[in-house]
Amino acid sequence: IINVYDQEYESAAAFWPHVHGRIIASLIISHFLLLGLLSTKKAADSTPLLIVLPVLTFWFHKYCKHRFEPAFRRYPLE
Repeated sequence: IINVYDQEYESAAAFWPHVHGRIIASLIISHFLLLGLLSTKKAADSTPLLIVLPVLTFWFHKYCKHRFEPAFRRYPLE
């Protein structure tokens, strides 16, 4: 006997762009918090190198949005 759940609907992962945006926002906030924490500690020498992190994270978000969001906006005909 195989127990299979047959879904009544298919969302086509339409919520994923919203989740991705919130994950990226959380990452950027955590980057800034890390920058602030390290600037108050004795690791202030590494803080200028970490300024690149929020920029790269935002660039990654823009790349993913441009590359993958059309797949979530236009659903297949199936």
